Formats: sequence, structure tokens, C-alpha cells
Amino acid sequence: MPDKNRRNKNDRNKKQEKNPRSSRGPNLKNTKRVGERSEAAFLFRASQLGFFLCKPWGDSNRYDFIVDNGPELLRIQVKCTESIRARAYETRATYTVGKRRAVYTRDDIEFIAA
Repeated sequence: MPDKNRRNKNDRNKKQEKNPRSSRGPNLKNTKRVGERSEAAFLFRASQLGFFLCKPWGDSNRYDFIVDNGPELLRIQVKCTESIRARAYETRATYTVGKRRAVYTRDDIEFIAA
């Protein structure tokens, strides 16, 4: 009977190894995960600099963080880019509305952190 249990456990391990999600490792091109890593980096750096930060619940707002710099509260949109053009990183100050893109305005955010 112990041999049968060992065999079943080995079969389960083989099935898990075949799972494509487990063999890929961290998905670096998943835009949602890239955004999460970018926000974590911003949170770490801004807190190191002494800013007080708030993270809105959910992701329905046009901004990712609220930064309290003392006299005012600032809405910050965090962007990540790997695109280099003219020796500078390039990002778009846009967001998605349905199937089209819209540009951030002063009514939406105060700053973009990239």
C-alpha cells in the first residue's frame, strides 16, 4: 500500500510540472504585473524620501497614489516604460476608455511618475 501512495504522489508532481503557469516563472510582459511592480518601486522610493502616501482602494481612479507633501495632496499616476527614444525613456500620458485612448489632464492628476 505505501508504494501505491508514493506512486499517486509522484503522478501529482508530474501533473504540476506540466502546468505551463508554473514553468514560466514571473510573467514580465503581463502589463498588470508590470504596473504592480512599478507602483511598488514608487511606493518604496517616495517613502524613502519622506513623503506620506495613500493608495486608493481599487483601480478605478485615474491616479495610483495620493502624495501628502505637507501643504497639499497630489494625485500621482505611475507609468512604467522600457522604450528608449532619443536616449530618454518614453511613456504615453494616456489611459484607456473602452477601446480608445484618452489623455490625462490637470483635472485627472497632478504628476506622472515614470
